[in-house]
Amino acid sequence: MILWLFWHSCSLLLAQTPLPGANRLQALGMDMPLEASAFAARSFPQGRQAEMGWNFGASLHHYGEVEGLNARQLAVHRQKSRYHQALFIDDWGDALYREQHFRLHSGLFLGKWQFGIGMQASRLRIVEQSRTTLNGSLGLSSRINNQWQAHVALQQLYQPLPAAEETPLQPAAQSVLALQYQRDKTQLFITYRQQLGVGGDFGLGFLYQPMKDWQFDFAWSTFYRRLSIGMHYQYQKMHFHFGILYQLLPGPWWNSGIEGGWP
Repeated sequence: MILWLFWHSCSLLLAQTPLPGANRLQALGMDMPLEASAFAARSFPQGRQAEMGWNFGASLHHYGEVEGLNARQLAVHRQKSRYHQALFIDDWGDALYREQHFRLHSGLFLGKWQFGIGMQASRLRIVEQSRTTLNGSLGLSSRINNQWQAHVALQQLYQPLPAAEETPLQPAAQSVLALQYQRDKTQLFITYRQQLGVGGDFGLGFLYQPMKDWQFDFAWSTFYRRLSIGMHYQYQKMHFHFGILYQLLPGPWWNSGIEGGWP
């Protein structure tokens, strides 16, 4: 019973953490399918049509209010013709609680339609108890017109019922939806995320590129009361990002990231 209460508390904490947003637009709690981003297919396995070749990314989250509560994320993305493959690694926690995810995603581009499928291995540990689970995800994107696109993904599709004596060390299923509007130097995202056992969350994200190599992002979400701002700079094929996020948890989350690639 004590372990269940501890796990329930951790689940609420996990729901509030910005971990799915590895780079820009942190408050949305998911990675947007942005061009030239190694994390483009992390939340939406269908990804985004990008330049051919390889892209690599690394991101670090730091939450100063809790000692040791840092998150490290790595991404490898390869775009070839109409196909893409991507690998993602997440690791965060401390001696009492630790969470690790390994994701392998692949996608297919067919005109205005994009399809994606993903597999994930998750390892969660609470004190002395740990469990490794396998799961899957599906994604679909479509271009509505020259300015609007729609992205949808279903994550953690398999949700087994734990035995009465077991601690349910299983990531919660969720569905995510994003409407993307792009015009000139501006991008707008309207998002909705429904997580099993937690609730739904609406989000609004805004990116603006005033100069060729600079981009600024702003994001806000309702249910978790998140607010994030960030700055993105591009030097040749290298991308640097720095951001800060405020939410219900006391104190800010700091995020920094670097991405690069070659043909």
